[in-house]
Amino acid sequence: MSEQAERAALPALDRDALLADMRDRGNVRAARCYTVMFFNLFRKSTVERMTLQWINWQTSMIAVPGKKAKNRKPRIYWLHPKAAHAIKEELAQRGSLDPTTPIFGKFDHSNVFWSACKRLRLVTYTPTTYDAQGRVLKKGEITDKRGLRAHHVARQTGATLVSDAGASLAERMAAGGWESVQAAQRYDHEDVERSRRALERLR
Repeated sequence: MSEQAERAALPALDRDALLADMRDRGNVRAARCYTVMFFNLFRKSTVERMTLQWINWQTSMIAVPGKKAKNRKPRIYWLHPKAAHAIKEELAQRGSLDPTTPIFGKFDHSNVFWSACKRLRLVTYTPTTYDAQGRVLKKGEITDKRGLRAHHVARQTGATLVSDAGASLAERMAAGGWESVQAAQRYDHEDVERSRRALERLR
């Protein structure tokens, strides 16, 4: 797991390049979804279920109901400005939306994610191997995901960057919604204020 967590985290410059690549190629919805995961550390399931009822734009807070959370406990988070912008972009594109309708709904942009990683060379490739005569035995350029899923990379990148920026353990637990110290400490290298302080470190 530690190896996976280490591989999953992208440096901030790579994260930004990845999102820019998605937008430049017209994959704007994918970019929005991953922006919310990168900057608010949300799970894919949380982004998929998010509705307007959860969001208070005046206070920049988002309340995740217990029945929609992984641990079945309601939580309130500070909404990072970049995540808020991505959500507003999605809403603008979709037009009028019922407050109970998921903003993003079900999605799978993993192919877009890994294709962008490959173009930007953000993942490891197996080398091309040759025989004694110089003929290709096995062509390289194979994406090395190490069993990782794109949405895990996004969440773990955000968590690792928060940790690297010096957020305290309590701040990291609040930002990521982790209840155990062990879960939050995987990203070492309970209130809204702690969440805000942690997530503001992402630039």
